[in-house]
Amino acid sequence: VSPNDVCLIHACRLMDILSKRDLCVLLTACICHDLDHPGYNNTYQINARTNLAVRYNDMSPLENHHCAVSFKILSSPECNIFTNLSPEEFKEVRGDMIILILATDMARHAEILENFKQKLDNFDYSSEDHLNTLKMILIKACDISNECRPLLV
Repeated sequence: VSPNDVCLIHACRLMDILSKRDLCVLLTACICHDLDHPGYNNTYQINARTNLAVRYNDMSPLENHHCAVSFKILSSPECNIFTNLSPEEFKEVRGDMIILILATDMARHAEILENFKQKLDNFDYSSEDHLNTLKMILIKACDISNECRPLLV
């Protein structure tokens, strides 16, 4: 997912639009979006009543788990790439990462895509809401793009 995100960032010149912090959050979310994936999808998790489904009340159990594992790893001093952020900045980064990782739940695909389509005609690059929607579309596009790649990549 991360290599595809880098390609999209460069191909669409997003480094001229998104802040360095937004780019960092987007790339970090791409790296973390499937951490500790058990190999079974959310539907299985919920129907089998797995510990993850129970823990997250059947609400995006895998994506919530990926977020939790991400921030567990980032909480260790040797892995905390956000160590120099103020508590308020870290809270914002954490919130942004959670939004992006949760956006990879395919159960929300139609909702997020429709939200993006509604903004397209009057897309406002100065709107935080519009940029968050764009970043959600980017991580989703990169997440599902593996299906389009040749097998010998």
